[in-house]
Amino acid sequence: MAGHDPAATEGQEGAWFFMSRNTSPVAEREPFDPDEMALRGRIGGLTTHSRHDSRDITRAARERFLARFFVEVDPDNTLPEPERFRRAEAARKAHMARLALKSAQARRAKGGTP
Repeated sequence: MAGHDPAATEGQEGAWFFMSRNTSPVAEREPFDPDEMALRGRIGGLTTHSRHDSRDITRAARERFLARFFVEVDPDNTLPEPERFRRAEAARKAHMARLALKSAQARRAKGGTP
């Protein structure tokens, strides 16, 4: 085999593996099965959530997402707190309703459920 020097591995247990200059271990692997990769990802996600509180994992992302609506409704931070919260909640609900509408339109265009 190209690139193999038997003297270099003589007397070394487990030293049977070598790499040729012409091949790559990545090139010799079989392609990934998408279903298996999805299952591996699911296992990883479930393992993470079994070890950590889900709310803690996503806290920073949720806070940043919600902060967007506070800035949208009161950029100068001049409204009283209860009014800011009421308006931010309404802005969040409007955002979610827009997403739902776009989703329904996309499903309809694809020939899926209305």
